[in-house]
Amino acid sequence: IGGLQSCASAVSGWDHQLEGWDGADAYDFASMLDHGLPLALGTDHPSTPVLDPLLTLSMVAGDEAPGAMTLADALEAYTAGSARSVGLAGQLGCLDVGCTADLTVLAEDPLLVDPAENVVLDTIIARRPGGADTR
Repeated sequence: IGGLQSCASAVSGWDHQLEGWDGADAYDFASMLDHGLPLALGTDHPSTPVLDPLLTLSMVAGDEAPGAMTLADALEAYTAGSARSVGLAGQLGCLDVGCTADLTVLAEDPLLVDPAENVVLDTIIARRPGGADTR
């Protein structure tokens, strides 16, 4: 499973900030997926101070950047892919009976809007059976 530092990708544009660094070949997400490499995405912490999943998605997904993956593939890598990478497939990273989940409620369908837009309405950290949400 490829665990990726998305902030350093050519898709995010970060690689242009470093003289002599070309992340285009190192972070060709589309090629990795085409070759069957399962991917796991995260927020890049602690290499960046940003802990924003939607920003992370915008750094790897896009229609125009070479090597970008689709937003649907990025969401899968961020959720189910990350769970697989730590041996918890079917327990985390999915919405199914018996799965543990932290939920974020979005105002828009993340597959239909620019991932850089702030569409978060609410985040539910935990719910106790028969109890109230913890935010």
